Amino acid sequence: MIRAAVLILVAGPAAAQDAISCILRPVHEISVVPPVAGILESVAVDRGDRVEQGQVLARLVSRVEEAQLAAARSRAQSRATVQAREAQLADAERRLAQVRALAKRGTAAQNQLDEVTMEAEVARSLVTEAADLRLAAEMEVAAAAAAVDLRTIRAPVAGIVLTRAADPGEYAAADRPLLDLVTVDVLLAEVLMPASAYGQITLGQNAAVQSEGAPAATGVVDAIDPVINAASRSFGLRLRIDNADGGLTSGTRCTVRF
Repeated sequence: MIRAAVLILVAGPAAAQDAISCILRPVHEISVVPPVAGILESVAVDRGDRVEQGQVLARLVSRVEEAQLAAARSRAQSRATVQAREAQLADAERRLAQVRALAKRGTAAQNQLDEVTMEAEVARSLVTEAADLRLAAEMEVAAAAAAVDLRTIRAPVAGIVLTRAADPGEYAAADRPLLDLVTVDVLLAEVLMPASAYGQITLGQNAAVQSEGAPAATGVVDAIDPVINAASRSFGLRLRIDNADGGLTSGTRCTVRF
């Protein structure tokens, strides 16, 4: 079929041709694969359903991850250890101030001053340690929340569910598609042109696209191959077509008129 189209085109410039063969395909064909493996808790969509970008498609069982998240949040939100260490530091600093005052009057020995100074330094280090542990707990919260989020599968683009491969209760592998999505609101027309037409078509140029049983639509050239195939003496180009009304069907053959 492509060879016949090329033979027709060689007879004259591209602008003079009446019918150039093409084929329509979706702008997006996406296999949705779970980011992690697990047991499916729910699948919210089925074949033929329309979905929006970011919509929840399925969830994996996540009780363990949610428990870990709750524990991390509890540690991060607890200030008991930090407050206890801060109280110890305040007490040590009060004692240090008292001993320094006594040392100035000559009523406290140097070894006593050294001792309370060391106690204050230790108390400060314990406050710093407690604060660091709380910060680490906050980082654990972020990591645990990310682990829970990985078990929620969302639509990467708006589209239509083409296939669904598993049901709740089944095992979902991280290397096997769970759902296939297609976007048909925008279609792409793939066209094969003869080398003699190279340079006659430009990016942004409009063309009339006709598919059997459908009204004519306008396509815009959005990609032109930068090289010519030496064996077939041809090059490819692509048109982008607004198909919001659903007038054209992906996978069908079409013709283009420039």
